[in-house]
Amino acid sequence: MAQIGDKVHVHYRAKLEDGREFSSTYREGKPMELVIGNNRSIPGLEKALLDMNAGEIKTVVVPAKDAYGIYDVGKIEILPYDKFPNADELPIGKYIGANMGGDQVFMKVLKIEEGNVYLDFNHELADHDITLEIDLIAVEAKDAIERELHPQGCACGCDKLKEAIG
Repeated sequence: MAQIGDKVHVHYRAKLEDGREFSSTYREGKPMELVIGNNRSIPGLEKALLDMNAGEIKTVVVPAKDAYGIYDVGKIEILPYDKFPNADELPIGKYIGANMGGDQVFMKVLKIEEGNVYLDFNHELADHDITLEIDLIAVEAKDAIERELHPQGCACGCDKLKEAIG
């Protein structure tokens, strides 16, 4: 049975409310590997994997807050036009990527107006509930001693996941 700290191999299909598939490990040709609690995937997937057994298949609807988040107008930023090389070539209405502090960040260019560039840092799937069809292929379980060695607030985030699933 999959628990926090276990490495799992999982196939999945992710669909929007209208049934359109937007992500699939089957299409990519290999299962995804993740450690439950490391926050390397959406919280709804990690929660759904808990207590599943290898070979088990299930379908879950993940609310927006546990998928790609709720749309937040506070994530819209206005930056001076002159901060962007080739600002006149920015694709209005499209997503662009930028390296910020070593992380790849994506943002939507909303508009260019009065010497400013308006950027939306919300994920493009914010506010969408999603349906996950999950096939748990394998579980590489940690033993009970290893599992208990994680201190409160450890970097893997297992305490946050434990709180979230209550």
